[in-house]
Amino acid sequence: MKEGIKKVALDILQNNFIFFIGVILLVYKGLLINNLIGLGVNINTILYTILVALLIMCPTINHKNKFGYIYLNVVYLLVTIIIYADFLYYSYSTNFLSFYQIENIKYSKEIASGVACIINAKSMFIFFIDNILILLLSILCYKKI
Repeated sequence: MKEGIKKVALDILQNNFIFFIGVILLVYKGLLINNLIGLGVNINTILYTILVALLIMCPTINHKNKFGYIYLNVVYLLVTIIIYADFLYYSYSTNFLSFYQIENIKYSKEIASGVACIINAKSMFIFFIDNILILLLSILCYKKI
């Protein structure tokens, strides 16, 4: 009985490894931005972050083929870019990026010069190092299959 449960659990983990890694990393990235901008982390933030991560990573359930690895890397890179842009804009104006900010496009030169001062190697490292690690992990895992 225990062996059967252990085998089923191991099969689920192996078939959904990309899904679990993606969810964990997206939750990490979501909580990182909340912590860095000082919004704090409470139970609702954690639950919403997990829910969004689960929804984003749904297409990788039971995919341990090339599609799953490519999807994970592309989506994770896009989410990282969006979160980093949001972090930079929040650091500049204490406001989040949204469609309402489109009317500020006339101030794009001023915003760009202000945001350029905020960009530094430390923040880029914090936000993008895990993208490099997930790419290397994907390559290693895909070659192992």
